[in-house]
Amino acid sequence: MKISFFQPDESTEASAKDVFEENYKELIKWVDAKSTKYGTLTVLRERRCGRCGTALKVLNDMIQEDSEQPKKKLYDLKIQLIEEIGWAHVSAYEKQWMHVRFPPSLPPF
Repeated sequence: MKISFFQPDESTEASAKDVFEENYKELIKWVDAKSTKYGTLTVLRERRCGRCGTALKVLNDMIQEDSEQPKKKLYDLKIQLIEEIGWAHVSAYEKQWMHVRFPPSLPPF
């Protein structure tokens, strides 16, 4: 018995991208997509379109204006975008800062 897995081809990837774009365009009619609540969708859209620099700018704006504690997942996404751009030195710098921003455990008294 042979089990085959779904292998996405170009047509399914293109249709998924079209559906995402269609839904995103409908969303921006109703809300500000760059707000903190929907900013990750804007980052995802820019990343899917190959505009990593724009995605990084939107993500940095989200991190700066977020009134809550910074979220580790946003900084992880920032590092991924920086690596996609090819800035290895900035990526290394951000990874070092991750230990300061999110220590594995609190220091003893």
